Amino acid sequence: MLIRKFESKDQAPAKALINAGLVEYFGFIDETLNPDLEDIALSFVDGCFLIGEIDGELVATGGYKSFNDETVKIERVFVHSKFRRRGFASQICTALVVEAKKAGFKRVVLETTSDWDNAIEFWLNNGFQITHIDSSGMWSETWFEREI
Repeated sequence: MLIRKFESKDQAPAKALINAGLVEYFGFIDETLNPDLEDIALSFVDGCFLIGEIDGELVATGGYKSFNDETVKIERVFVHSKFRRRGFASQICTALVVEAKKAGFKRVVLETTSDWDNAIEFWLNNGFQITHIDSSGMWSETWFEREI
């Protein structure tokens, strides 16, 4: 898989890939809950958004945004269902951590819904530790961190 930085031509396929993953997990999509997907370049202007391609086909996404002076927050790590279980999400994660470190950040955080067992297992297997669970919103979120 080739990993590269997001380009404007990636907007529609990246949004479609992420939305497909959300529909797969939640069973529906409410696009009003995901306004960052309307303009990915603008949404990640203070961070980094990466694309994974195989033979020119967009198969994976992931990005980070500045969380504070020393920390970034990883978001939107998705892999097309046909390409899962090949290590591509881990490759995107590693590339995001490398980019964050090059940019001078020292820590990475992220969150996922607390009942998304596969995601929780993935993040734990990629060197993240659970910091807390936040149940104050629409659904419970498990938060993770990793020093870089």
